[in-house]
Amino acid sequence: MTSQPKISPQLVAGSDAPYQSIVIAAGVTTTVAALIAVYYLNRSANVNVMGWYLDYLPGGAMLVGLAAGSGYGIASWYTGTKIRRRLLLSIVILQLLAYGGADYLEFASLGPVHLRGETHILTFPEYFDYEARTFAWKKEDGKMGEPIGEWGYFFRALEIAGFALGALVVPAGLFKKPYCENCQVYMRTRTLGKIAASVPTRKVKKSDVTGQQEYAQNQDLAFSSAAAQLKALCDCGTAGDVDGYRAALAPLSGKKVSDKLPKRLAVKLVRCGRCDSAYLQIQQMTGRGKKLKTTDLGRTDLPQGFVSRAT
Repeated sequence: MTSQPKISPQLVAGSDAPYQSIVIAAGVTTTVAALIAVYYLNRSANVNVMGWYLDYLPGGAMLVGLAAGSGYGIASWYTGTKIRRRLLLSIVILQLLAYGGADYLEFASLGPVHLRGETHILTFPEYFDYEARTFAWKKEDGKMGEPIGEWGYFFRALEIAGFALGALVVPAGLFKKPYCENCQVYMRTRTLGKIAASVPTRKVKKSDVTGQQEYAQNQDLAFSSAAAQLKALCDCGTAGDVDGYRAALAPLSGKKVSDKLPKRLAVKLVRCGRCDSAYLQIQQMTGRGKKLKTTDLGRTDLPQGFVSRAT
């Protein structure tokens, strides 16, 4: 017997809006906490985390943004609220407002501010302008360099963008994650195994025409064999053939395919833990390490409840 999703008949795909307020509240909470931590580090330890730059990139602002935006992703995962484009846009707007609000509160906490030797009290826009124009890089000896003037606006903009984009890292990671619209939960992904889709790389002289042809034929045969093995697995899964599926799956789970092979086919099971709907995701992998390239080759839907019977 397969379990049914415990949802109201009136609750349909896209009705995760009621939980978006929880996601927003969680994100705002972590954002406030991160900005308070930055403020106290700046005031008590004279450590300006937002001012950390790595090769002219606002690494500190991105790091703070990552911590600030973690609440959005955590709440989205636990409530099953799908991160959609509109919610991503809302997060960006909220983070920009949070940055501006934190800047204003810091200004307000200083009390009346005026330039040395002047009596004019600075407004917030004047204060922001002064902070931007007096932006300066710290020298190797620890002393501050000369202010860079109007260019300071450029780096303040980078800082703001870094903070906002950093907050999107976790939510954006969930944006493309498989999602069950019926149960409104994120689906789990597990790699079932890999299939060798090529023969090991070997050098063949260009002058060796026969060797080149033989090597190319072996590569084609290896890929054809992998495709046939994959087809058998998918056909059995689609037909609900438990025994055939297990037999086709056994070589994948029992054999380790070397990542040194030029081409591999990865078989992943994407499954909803509530309604037991699932599908096989096929990916082609080439290269390795930093040169690893993964290409989706499609998916094969499995009958509902099939995975429970086959495992």
